[in-house]
Amino acid sequence: MNTGDTTDDVALTLSEACEVFFRGRVKPATLRAEARRGRLILMRIGRADFVTPSAVREMMKLCQDPQKGHDSGSTQGNAPGSSATDRSRDALAAANSIATELKKGSRPTLQKNSSPSPAKVISLGSRSQRS
Repeated sequence: MNTGDTTDDVALTLSEACEVFFRGRVKPATLRAEARRGRLILMRIGRADFVTPSAVREMMKLCQDPQKGHDSGSTQGNAPGSSATDRSRDALAAANSIATELKKGSRPTLQKNSSPSPAKVISLGSRSQRS
């Protein structure tokens, strides 16, 4: 069976879909994982999972890597001498300042008693031994 023989509404087992669309390079477990990630719609009939060719094609679109931008570069419209790096450095400095303050701990919340009262001592006396 090849992709030209299938219509979009024919239900394929996951093994068949792996053969037809991926020439056996992908296992049914991979398709189940994609379903858990929300990228593939499965049909469960009894204990078997099925998928349509259109659902597999849609999953393939969702799994494509987006075009990655440049990791570094310049931004337009910045004044001379300023850059995105400056903003990042400022944000890092602010975060470090907050972390330092949090590490210091909080001030005590209980007030000390300014005039402690002396404790009362009660003498129990000694027991005499009787013969």
